[in-house]
Amino acid sequence: MAGIRKDFRSNRLAIFIICSIFFQFGHSTDESEKNTDGQCIWYGVCRNYEDRGVDKSQYCSYNGTAKLLSEEGRQNLMTYCSYLDQGENNTFTCCDSEQIEIMNDNIERAEFILSDCPACFHNFVQPICAMTCSPKQSQFLKVNQLDDKESEYGPYVTSIDYAINHQYIDATFQSCKEVKFLLIMKSVNMMCGGAKDADCTSHKWYNFMGNYAINKYVPFQTNYITDPLNGYTSFNRSTVPCYKAVNESKGKCSCSDCSGSCAPN
Repeated sequence: MAGIRKDFRSNRLAIFIICSIFFQFGHSTDESEKNTDGQCIWYGVCRNYEDRGVDKSQYCSYNGTAKLLSEEGRQNLMTYCSYLDQGENNTFTCCDSEQIEIMNDNIERAEFILSDCPACFHNFVQPICAMTCSPKQSQFLKVNQLDDKESEYGPYVTSIDYAINHQYIDATFQSCKEVKFLLIMKSVNMMCGGAKDADCTSHKWYNFMGNYAINKYVPFQTNYITDPLNGYTSFNRSTVPCYKAVNESKGKCSCSDCSGSCAPN
């Protein structure tokens, strides 16, 4: 039991780091990608810093169109965000290669915690990709605050609103709510700040993941807005229930992580 507790404490850090990036494959139904008017809210890293013992990055404010992604960056983008790929010399994003590396490092930690349930991981990752790299960020992301105190490159983003469809976060929560961490605690409860089963909801989960004040692994404040946000189109893509396969190579979640998978075929 002592060994389990030690692993629990050490891996708890990984879970909270996962929360900091939300903090993301198939046919797209993303409403924000249907509108051709969107552009970027940021591009590139303006600040790398340490806060409360955690290394973090904040991105340069940029109100222009998406930029052509290098081939190396495109290959890295396809690791987790293949739905944003438009092919060689044709993939334009609001992130550069460094941002993709930061994103992938954090998603890899999430994969360690959630990959036993492919649908949960798939649903969880999609909004991360959109927030970091979508060429039409301004459709669903609103910048609330900028700073330039510690940047030689210009202002960097310190607070955003993320317009996201409430059905999307509810479906993601449903696909993840039974996923276990070290067989002793549900992962979403840890991502709710240690809430008990009855206390953790989809909204509490997302609110904690974006709360800079109480979650020291969050690099900038992210307010997930599920009510209509004037002038913005909520992020919304298709989700996969935990009892269904994401694709041919990623099957349904196990019975222990999804009660819907326990029924006979």
